Amino acid sequence: MNTAESILVTGAAGFIGSHLVERLLRDGHRVVGLDNFDPFYAPDEKRRNLKTAAAHQNFRLIEVSCQDVASGAGALEDQRFDVIVHLAAKAGVRPSIEDPSGYAVSNIMGTQAMLELARRHSVRRFVFGSSSSVYGNAARVPFVETAFAILGGVAWLVAKGERALGSRRPA
Repeated sequence: MNTAESILVTGAAGFIGSHLVERLLRDGHRVVGLDNFDPFYAPDEKRRNLKTAAAHQNFRLIEVSCQDVASGAGALEDQRFDVIVHLAAKAGVRPSIEDPSGYAVSNIMGTQAMLELARRHSVRRFVFGSSSSVYGNAARVPFVETAFAILGGVAWLVAKGERALGSRRPA
């Protein structure tokens, strides 16, 4: 990446997102973190994940769900990003089977909203973080992309997001 890029990280308060945010800030980038603090993981723990970033002058946190950005209004419209890293997703395989509609709205529509934001603002780099759930109960470790075994729920939703991005995984 170039020096001092402006980067949007969705799912910024999660384990992976918060570590990525800290690294990007350490490397001199401006970072906007997006997170809705979904209660699947304790919101207090996620806020602790962002403690270091929150004290940094080049970090701004916006508390909103990705799908709520779709309208084109709000806190992100006046922003310009060089890169969007989309890590946000409603987590949990079992709950995704119990509430497929809620997961579809969050994960599919959230990804679509981020893609639309990238299109509207001519963002040239979009990084999409997937989930190991798309590999099902694969016995072979490490996972390989040709070992695709969707069990349903959140894995199916992630696979739909990957297909929207043009992944070369089997359907």
